[in-house]
Amino acid sequence: MILALLVVGLVIWWWRRQRRRHAEERHVLAEVDEALALWREQPQALASGLHQLLRRGALRIDPTAAQQRGDAWRQTLATMPVDASTLEQLHALEASMYRPGMVLDADAAAHATRRWLLLAWRKGTSMRTSRAVASKKLAGAHP
Repeated sequence: MILALLVVGLVIWWWRRQRRRHAEERHVLAEVDEALALWREQPQALASGLHQLLRRGALRIDPTAAQQRGDAWRQTLATMPVDASTLEQLHALEASMYRPGMVLDADAAAHATRRWLLLAWRKGTSMRTSRAVASKKLAGAHP
């Protein structure tokens, strides 16, 4: 009886956690769509908006991502297992922010941002869970 209640409690906890994670994912992906709708005709503003979302997603996997520039930032982008064309689009975003008149494929940039954010969101969730488990183990090891 107690085991059944424990299992039911764990299933409910897991289900709520998954629901919350999926809601957070949908929210951040909706922000990509909002940026695309608002700034489709303004490549610099679109690039800046998408770049800010990427930074926010990167903070989930690396707390120093907000301060990264140049190669360090590109290395952070490369930590997600995305194809070369996705990375190329993400690098084009950064260039588009600083070069007025640069041509930016808005749909491709938004698609690349969505793919990267989704992977970062999932990895960040698993990393936080791993860190919490590790810190609990450390706390238990040191009375």
